[in-house]
Amino acid sequence: MKYKKVYGFKYLTHTSKVVHLLFWGVVWLFYTLFFGHQNAHYASSFLLVSLLLPITAATLYLLNYCLIPRFLLQKKYRLFAFFTFGIFVLSLWLQAWAIVLTIILVAKYQVSSMTPASLDVYFLIVGMYWVIFLGVAIKLFKHWYQSQQKNQWLVQYSLENELRLKEAELQLLKAQIHPHLLFNTLNSLYGLTLEKSDNAPEVVIKLSELLDYVLYKSNKPQVLLQDEIRHIQNFISLEQLRYENKLELHWQTEGQLAGQYIAPMLILPFIENCFKHGVSNEAKKCWINVSLKVNSDALQLYINNSKISGADLSLPYKSGNGIGLQNVQKRLNLLYKDQHTLKIEDKTDEFKVSLMLNFSQALSEK
Repeated sequence: MKYKKVYGFKYLTHTSKVVHLLFWGVVWLFYTLFFGHQNAHYASSFLLVSLLLPITAATLYLLNYCLIPRFLLQKKYRLFAFFTFGIFVLSLWLQAWAIVLTIILVAKYQVSSMTPASLDVYFLIVGMYWVIFLGVAIKLFKHWYQSQQKNQWLVQYSLENELRLKEAELQLLKAQIHPHLLFNTLNSLYGLTLEKSDNAPEVVIKLSELLDYVLYKSNKPQVLLQDEIRHIQNFISLEQLRYENKLELHWQTEGQLAGQYIAPMLILPFIENCFKHGVSNEAKKCWINVSLKVNSDALQLYINNSKISGADLSLPYKSGNGIGLQNVQKRLNLLYKDQHTLKIEDKTDEFKVSLMLNFSQALSEK
């Protein structure tokens, strides 16, 4: 029901006024016929109902559009009880006078000419107050229903806003990965060109394939795990061209990869980190071990690699300079909240990563 508020009262709009007039018209007709049908004295019944009904309506509207909104719904229970009691006392007094006026004006003090029902004060008051109680019940039910609808809307609105914020953050994190990967790969290409290596053309080709995947094929909420692994192996091939025989790399895959989906660019930052901090042309021994186990509902990734003397892998991550590791942990928390376990161990000469990931429904990047 639509209404407008003026000076503390809530007034009905035009449409609601028509509905209320129809309602009171039906009530007036019902009580007029009910009180007058016993001896066909409809004149006395008409006047009695015409006097009682405005009092009943005024009581109901004072309750519904003044006392309930201003006191009951504001949890001012004592004030509500006090004013409600006063209104009911005044209403009873006015209804008693309405009965007396009916006897004087219509029945000419001939009480026997009035219907028995119209002389039963208790019956009259209960009959009129039944309308009041019904109206109050409808008002309170409507308020409860609207509150429930509003709460549901607020919850839905809050969830949608939270989802939009997460999606925006995911897009930002994902956008940061692309230039980060390109920068690292160009560094490798730059090193090869300085050395005038014959592998430089092959690096350019693999780099173009890598960028095609990063910029276009991975621009989806989820990708096939097979495609993601193929992309990672392409990246490893680029790095192996740079270090040639100075790197000992072991890659092991167990389980069925086909048909499994994963959010793109989640595993690559860990592989990048291995090369960034664990492989160097100056180092005597460099090694990387990668083990990937996949079953129907989970992925287990284990990585351990040598660590260049003096390199602190945890420092960039903690200080905020390690874009790759920062992003992957944030994306894991957003995409696979409560569906993953990530453990990182930074030792003196070795770095370990353990990732457990459930293939449950994850938040989609859009």
